[in-house]
Amino acid sequence: CILNQGTEVIVMPKEVWKSLGIGLCSDHRLNMESINMSQDVTLDIIENIPLNFGEGPMYFQIQVTEHANFNILLGHLFFILTSCCTVDLPNREQDILSIDPNMCKEMQIPTLPWVKNC
Repeated sequence: CILNQGTEVIVMPKEVWKSLGIGLCSDHRLNMESINMSQDVTLDIIENIPLNFGEGPMYFQIQVTEHANFNILLGHLFFILTSCCTVDLPNREQDILSIDPNMCKEMQIPTLPWVKNC
């Protein structure tokens, strides 16, 4: 997953969605504007998909887009729903601290540097 507070929603590319074998809701398309000012329309939304970060599943609504160079982009909505904040460590690593909105359980999740095509 990629963390990006500059993105409003949680996004997944079509290729990843197809590998999951689950359905899309067909009435939640969204117009998205990329950083390069190009416009794209999402294919639709996956409702209540569980994502597990180690302490059990949390459920999210994820927009599906035609192409992307990541598996899942956790945008600003993820930060809002989980009260997520970053923890900068003395060794220059960064963790995220979040609260499961369903269980009210706090968890600290280590992160890794993003490398294109990893």
